Amino acid sequence: MKVVEELSLQNVRVYTVHDNFITTAVSAGGVSKVYTKVFMEMGPPLRIINEFIMLNLIRSSIPLKFDWVNDPIPGDELQTLLRDLEPQDKKFDKTKWNQKIQEAVSCYEKYINTVCGGQRHADKWNSFHSLLNSWESLGVNYSVHY
Repeated sequence: MKVVEELSLQNVRVYTVHDNFITTAVSAGGVSKVYTKVFMEMGPPLRIINEFIMLNLIRSSIPLKFDWVNDPIPGDELQTLLRDLEPQDKKFDKTKWNQKIQEAVSCYEKYINTVCGGQRHADKWNSFHSLLNSWESLGVNYSVHY
């Protein structure tokens, strides 16, 4: 949505379908630059994911033991935090709930392993951000030409 917002501020007509941006041929070259700028300004993706977890899934009464801006939530702690959300309804299927927790933790850990590859998430982000900045400062044109 930030890409659409930025393009509209530049009076660029844009239509989106999922994660695709459609605009006029004259404006198409600038979309990739706006997309990269917005991506860089958003900051580390893990922070966005962890903020979502904090704001929407975790009860504020639980003390947190990790640096959620720079580091992944340890899988066992995430599992414990999600278990705290278990509904208290007697008709509730506890087996399915535990299965969903395992799936969520597994997806989160797979993301961490894929993106970080053993490094701290903040270090990986800083490296990637520097690379994007260097392309920008060199005037690298990363738009697609037909």
